[in-house]
Amino acid sequence: MAMTNNSTTEEARWMVRTARWALLIVAIAVLAGCRSTGYVKSDATAWKMQDLARQVRAEGLELKTTTSGLDDLVNTPSGNLRPQFQQFGRALDQLVASKKRAGNVAGALERKRTAYFEGWDKQTLSISAEDLRKQSEARRREVSSQYETTFGRFHETQQALAPLIGYLQDIRKALDSDLTVPGLQAVKPSVVSTGEKATQLQAQLTQSADELDGLAARMSSFAPQESK
Repeated sequence: MAMTNNSTTEEARWMVRTARWALLIVAIAVLAGCRSTGYVKSDATAWKMQDLARQVRAEGLELKTTTSGLDDLVNTPSGNLRPQFQQFGRALDQLVASKKRAGNVAGALERKRTAYFEGWDKQTLSISAEDLRKQSEARRREVSSQYETTFGRFHETQQALAPLIGYLQDIRKALDSDLTVPGLQAVKPSVVSTGEKATQLQAQLTQSADELDGLAARMSSFAPQESK
């Protein structure tokens, strides 16, 4: 219950931060008027990137909840195994849903990223002064490289998460057919191995979220609130 309350509180805090940031972006867009909106696109990209960081942290939390529930079921089974098994199953379903949300946000981020860099290229071409144009081109390459590195790490964590989720789903299927104490003992070695992999991946997810937050701050015209 404590975990649920903490998650709900964090969700509420994030919603407040997101609303404030969205209002700032709208204000910037209004002030920009007919002038260049390149920085507005940059802020929108940064906002979506921070949203992705939040989703990645949610994945890490759901992964921990799922593996902890499975560990409790296998190592400290109660007289009635059904409630613990069902709790593990619900957590696993939430993990799957969390990964799907992260994928959706990542897709939206890619679209904003494309519009942002296309706008930057267009603006750079319109700069008459050669020295300023070269500086803009260099900065564009720098930011693009940072984005590709950060997004590449995000994809690596997602690729590692997919088979781990699949394995957890297989464990659930095995226990669904044999929800007995001997059945728990049979999957115990697999549960231990899965828990170790999950711990490593949780650290990677946290690192990925931190990197996304850091790049969002560097791409924004104002310093965004971290989604921690």
